[in-house]
Amino acid sequence: MKSESIHRSVYFYRLILGIGLSIIASIQLRFNLGLENIVLGLLALLTVAFLTPKSRLLITFLAGLLIGNLWSLGSLSYLKISQDLVGQRLTICGSADQDTAFDSRASLKLTKIRVNNRPFVGRALISLNKPAKIKRSNQICAIGRAKQAKFGYIFSLKSAKIISNDHQTDWFTKVRDSLAARFNRLTKPASAFGQALLLGNRFLIGSRQKDNIRTVGLPHIVVVSGFHLLVIVKLIRESAINSRRVKFWTTMAVASVFVLISGLSASLIRAWILLALSLTAWYYGRGFDHFKLFSLVMTTSLLINPLYALFDYSWLLSYSAFFAIIVVAPIIKQYFFADKLSKTADLILVIVLVQLSLLPLLSFLFGKISLIAPLVNLLVVPVVSLLMITLILLVLLTSIPLVGALVALVNQTLINYILLVINQAAAWPLAELNLRLDKTNLLAIYIVYGLFLIYFNWQNHRDRPYKIVDLLPKD
Repeated sequence: MKSESIHRSVYFYRLILGIGLSIIASIQLRFNLGLENIVLGLLALLTVAFLTPKSRLLITFLAGLLIGNLWSLGSLSYLKISQDLVGQRLTICGSADQDTAFDSRASLKLTKIRVNNRPFVGRALISLNKPAKIKRSNQICAIGRAKQAKFGYIFSLKSAKIISNDHQTDWFTKVRDSLAARFNRLTKPASAFGQALLLGNRFLIGSRQKDNIRTVGLPHIVVVSGFHLLVIVKLIRESAINSRRVKFWTTMAVASVFVLISGLSASLIRAWILLALSLTAWYYGRGFDHFKLFSLVMTTSLLINPLYALFDYSWLLSYSAFFAIIVVAPIIKQYFFADKLSKTADLILVIVLVQLSLLPLLSFLFGKISLIAPLVNLLVVPVVSLLMITLILLVLLTSIPLVGALVALVNQTLINYILLVINQAAAWPLAELNLRLDKTNLLAIYIVYGLFLIYFNWQNHRDRPYKIVDLLPKD
C-alpha cells in the first residue's frame, strides 16, 4: 500500500493513541515534561519532515501526546497534593463505590470525594477499623491517617473510622437489590456466586472463596465485564426483532442500564465503550482494525478518568487481557493457523494467550502465578456462558411456581459444578507458584513479547495490510 493512499482515519487513531500514551506516562511516572519543551520538540520535528505523509502521521501522534499531557495535568496536580498529605489525619467524605464485605478485610471505596471539606479528583480507599454495613451510593464520611496513594486511588486511609452514613441509596442500587431478592431459591453459596456473576455483588463471596477463585485464575468471571455484556447482546441479536435500528437502540439501552446497575468499574466501562463502538460499526456495516480498536477504547477510558493510569490493578489487568484478545489472538491465528480454526480450538487458543500474557504481570503485582489457570478456564468458562443465560431466566421467571423451581434447579447444578471445579483445583498442591518478578525482568519480558508480535504482524501485513475485526456477527 502506497503511503499517499493512507486513509485520513489513520491520523485520528494516531492522535488517540498519542493521547492515551501521554496520560499513562505523565501520571504513572508522576512526571510532567513541561508545555514549552513539548511545543519546541513538536516544531523541530515539523521542520525535519515537512509535508510528507510520514511526517503528518508523526505530527498527529505528537499532537496526541501534547493533548494527553494537558488533559492529565489536572489529575496530576491533585496527585501531588495528596502526596503532601501522607501521614496526616484526614476526614474524607464521598459516595460508596460498592457494598462492603462483612469480614475483617473490609474496605470502603469512595468516589466524588471531599478531603477536609475540599473537593478532590479521584477515588479513595478506606481500610476500616471494623466491619460495617454499607451500601453502594451511601454518602460516607470517614476519618483516619493518610497512606501513600496506590492501586488507582488518590487517597488511602488506614484503620479509618466511619463518622457519618446517610444510608441513602440511588435508584440503580435499589433495582439491583430488588433483583438480588430473586436469588432466594438458591443456596447461600450459590446465591452469592450468582449475584456476583450477574449483578456485581462480589462482596457476598467470602474471603476464602475469593482466594480460591484467584488461585485458579478465574477472578474475571466474578467481575462484570465485556463477557457479561456479550451474552446480553447475543440474546437481543437472536430475538425476533427485525429492525436493525430497533436492535441497536434496544441493545444500547439494556446494556447501559445493566452497567449502571452492576457498577461503573474500570473493566465494565471498558466493556461498554467497546460495545458502543462495535454496535455502531455493525449498524453501519463497518469493521475495526484490531490495534486501532484497542487504542481507541483504552484512550477513551483514560479521558473519562486519567487516574486509571495510576497503576490501577483492575484497569491494568483488564486491558492486558483485552489486548491479548483483540490484538494478540488475531495476529497469532493469522500467522500460525491462517485463521483456520474451529470454535473450540479458537477458544482454547484465546484462553491460553490471555493467561500467558497475564503471567508476567501477575507475578510482578502479586508474587504468585496460577499453574492451572488455562485448564480451569477451559472447564469453567463455557459453563459460565450458559449460566449467564439461566441466571437471567431465573430473574425473569422465578415468581412462576413450577418454572421458577426448575430454572433454579438448573442454576444450582451449574453453580455447584463451577464451585466444585474451583475448590478442587485450588486444593491441588501445585495450583499456585510463588514467583515475583522485578521491574527489570518484567520490562525485558514484555519487550521480547512485543518484538515477536511486531514481527508476526509485519509478516501478516505483507499479504493482508489491515486485519479487520468483526466484533458482532453479521445479519
